[in-house]
Amino acid sequence: MATIEQPTAKSITVIKGQITKAGNIGTTLEIKTDDDVQVGVEALTIIKKNAKLIKIEKDKFLDPIKALQKQTTAFFAPVELQLKTFEVEIKGKLSVYEMDKQKRIDEEERLLAERMKAEEMKPSDVVAEMATITEQPTAPIRTKKGGTVSYRIVYVATITERNLVPNEYYVMDEARVKREAIEAHKNDGRPIAGVVVEERKDVTVRA
Repeated sequence: MATIEQPTAKSITVIKGQITKAGNIGTTLEIKTDDDVQVGVEALTIIKKNAKLIKIEKDKFLDPIKALQKQTTAFFAPVELQLKTFEVEIKGKLSVYEMDKQKRIDEEERLLAERMKAEEMKPSDVVAEMATITEQPTAPIRTKKGGTVSYRIVYVATITERNLVPNEYYVMDEARVKREAIEAHKNDGRPIAGVVVEERKDVTVRA
């Protein structure tokens, strides 16, 4: 396996000095004149330049790791897909078998109940017969090679008619609401009820 280079203190020594310089300016800075603005912009320029330097240094160490991760993932992906496919297929067959078995049990119980209702069987005989066919909780099935399989009831819900689902279950798309509210505000469009758009000045600095 290839050796991954580790970052050292030397990698950021110069950058830390520049960050400290910018931090000192920011701590004491008071914006009262245009000259103060110039000082603030210079400090922000230092910050932006060093942010780029940090990214360059980080990428020197992270890029090989990302490449190795991508290569390793691609190498194992076909086998993992096969395993998952086979697992889903076998579990599906086991599930169908168990569901069919339970349906047969339910049908036998229904027939016994009808016979009791028609007085063809005594209640005590029906209870005894049901005890022999009713599915009882069992311990996990163990294989000779040490594997185990157990069953549990899971519930799967499917939305068949979306128009009938109550509104309380719909989640607001906040990003869309805010985006369209801003667009309407900029273009003198109709505002969106419940949304207030404020104008603020953002600071953009290019190093």
